[in-house]
Amino acid sequence: MVVGRGDDRAAEQALFTHLTRDPRAAARLDAERFRSMLQRNVAMIREKTGCREVFFRVVFEDGKPKLKAKAIRIPE
Repeated sequence: MVVGRGDDRAAEQALFTHLTRDPRAAARLDAERFRSMLQRNVAMIREKTGCREVFFRVVFEDGKPKLKAKAIRIPE
């Protein structure tokens, strides 16, 4: 999911839903806390790379869900 294109609520909700399919993640994470964490990560990545958008994906490592991020650079 790409965050930074405007209204990010649908992307945030899709990521949250995918992450919380794992019962352990669902027990530790609520939607508002996840949204705040995601926004902090986007701000940090934007500051570090100068990008406008960030691509997030959920991967499972050792059976645990993890959120991975990648800056998207758009040529001007």
